[in-house]
Amino acid sequence: MRLDQPLNNPYQDSVVVASCDGMLCITTNQQRDTVLWNPSIQKSKKLPTLEDSKPYFGIRPIVYGFGYDHVLDNYKVVAVFWDVRVAKIHTLGTDSWRMIKYFPSSPSSDAGQLVRGTLNWLSVDSRIISFDLVKECCQELCLPDYGGGGVNVTLEVLRDCLCIFCNALTFADVWVMNEYGNKESWTKLFRVHDGFNPLCTSVLYYVYEDDEVVVMSKTGAIVYNYINGTSRSPDTEYSTKISEGMVPYRYIESLISPCLS
Repeated sequence: MRLDQPLNNPYQDSVVVASCDGMLCITTNQQRDTVLWNPSIQKSKKLPTLEDSKPYFGIRPIVYGFGYDHVLDNYKVVAVFWDVRVAKIHTLGTDSWRMIKYFPSSPSSDAGQLVRGTLNWLSVDSRIISFDLVKECCQELCLPDYGGGGVNVTLEVLRDCLCIFCNALTFADVWVMNEYGNKESWTKLFRVHDGFNPLCTSVLYYVYEDDEVVVMSKTGAIVYNYINGTSRSPDTEYSTKISEGMVPYRYIESLISPCLS
């Protein structure tokens, strides 16, 4: 099904920067407009303009996070200016952004991953920045010993746990933090079969409950079984388009409206 998203601007590309409970946080490539959108019910809400957000070489250096505050019973969007480590937060239903404390280090350009009421980013100094949506404060979490330099690391969520996907020239590993915040609970879930070289330069997109993962390699999207080391093509009509440049996202439908009063 083809959907007309609310930032359909012929002069600027739109980017999904965060998601939560079926709602997507979308901005333009120049980050001049930000909208919350639920494509399932075709409702959207434009967020207030971020003040003091001057362009940096034409693009504002902002990373986003979007999640649910269970105490307030409301949703919050966090915008982090990584060059100055300043963050602002918007609570759905209000008409402004609030300044919050400085971040301990600059996050990477990835969207914040939502785990147990916290938003999490990889930092530029190889740590995890964790932002508590209820307390609105930060802490830093340590990564596991995944193999040293020359490894490309991405942060994901697997079964409500933080997960990192490590790519190197000779291996591809998936690690899971079984107890949130406890460095000792990092466990290597699996290493990609040594003979399956295309995965060593891939990106992890999804992990199924039946020991299969969806990854993007140089040859396109692949479903890999990490127990027996076998692989297959995805059962989707979009697998060819994905290999040609379409970026897939995990999405679960909901009836939640971003248009709160």
